Amino acid sequence: FAETPYDDENEPYRRRWTKEINSYATNYNTFDISLAPLVDSLFNGNKSQLKVIEAGFHKKAIIASETNPYTLDLISAIDDGKLNSKGNALLVGSKKNHKDWAKHMKRLVENPNMIEDLGNRLYETVKDKYSLKKVCQDRVEFFKSIIK
Repeated sequence: FAETPYDDENEPYRRRWTKEINSYATNYNTFDISLAPLVDSLFNGNKSQLKVIEAGFHKKAIIASETNPYTLDLISAIDDGKLNSKGNALLVGSKKNHKDWAKHMKRLVENPNMIEDLGNRLYETVKDKYSLKKVCQDRVEFFKSIIK
């Protein structure tokens, strides 16, 4: 399907339209920072953390809502205003939802090395845990366990 033309090539952001299933992940090649806002609710808490996994495999920094499912794998790189060297993302809590999105975006724009560092840390978090080899191996073990 055709994309609606949108002239944002000279802007600090990019609008990316949904693509077909066999090519949608190519959008990750067009930006440095992934945004994953999610309202904290029972329904959303039962979703998958696919956005986190995709961003990690593409070594993209991510700013995400501090809620399930994202908190399954994400560790905040900022704790009480201090850097956490084990952090792999910038998280936005519901109480600061109105201002932390912009604050975190500004932080990354002003610190491009942090974009790379967070992307690499997130990759290290997801690369083994969610590799197809590992996921398939876990499924085989599960199926073996239920047919005993």
